Amino acid sequence: MSRKSIGEIFDYTRHHSQAPELTDRVVEHYFAAGELAGKTVLDAGCRVGDHSSALLRKGARRVVGVDLSAQCLAEARRRFTGIDALEFLQRDIADLGSFADSSFDVAYCTGTMTFLAPGQARRALRELVRVTRPGGIVLVLFLRDRGTLPRIATWIADRLPLRLYRLLVEALGGWLRPLAPWVLGRQVGVSFLKNDVLWSLQGSHYGVPVALPDELLVETIRCEFCSPETTVSYRIPVPEDKRLLELGPAPAG
Repeated sequence: MSRKSIGEIFDYTRHHSQAPELTDRVVEHYFAAGELAGKTVLDAGCRVGDHSSALLRKGARRVVGVDLSAQCLAEARRRFTGIDALEFLQRDIADLGSFADSSFDVAYCTGTMTFLAPGQARRALRELVRVTRPGGIVLVLFLRDRGTLPRIATWIADRLPLRLYRLLVEALGGWLRPLAPWVLGRQVGVSFLKNDVLWSLQGSHYGVPVALPDELLVETIRCEFCSPETTVSYRIPVPEDKRLLELGPAPAG
């Protein structure tokens, strides 16, 4: 599936937002109190700006949200009109060439890597490191490889026309909710299930496609947004010499 198509998929989710209490919890889990104070943050895959605004509430001086979905970005701009410290731009996180090296103190990418094929994900991670200053942090989350069933679901979802898939999502979301604790390791609301789980089946990739040392692993928060059963979390300190970060393919198996 093309990167443009991923943007079109998430156009359908533009009316779904996450509660501030949830996004605040996610940011607080991954960053210590005061750690974001005065920082410039890139929210890579910002959708309608929920996490961007949480990063600002937690002390960031400026947050730039980037996404492929034009309609989600339009909704983010509408929601946060007049907040000069929030900016929303249509960009592909695998190609951030419009940003200079070391433009940001923090790169925050919590729900986007799954939509990149392995090679694209490695390019995106290199881009996130490039645009983050030495001494800064890249926070990135990947979906775990959980076997055959999710891959089959994604294979089916990828082959359905978007309009038909939208009808199925609307029809099945409520019926599938009781299965969420078994499949996701957590309970979720119907809106989240439809817009963040079922829509994300289209174009998803599973597993960690890049070789990262275990010492960069951090515990994944358990909430509606993600859980340790489904998600792997890394906090990557950016070294002075960025070439020291090995961002090649993960070993097979």
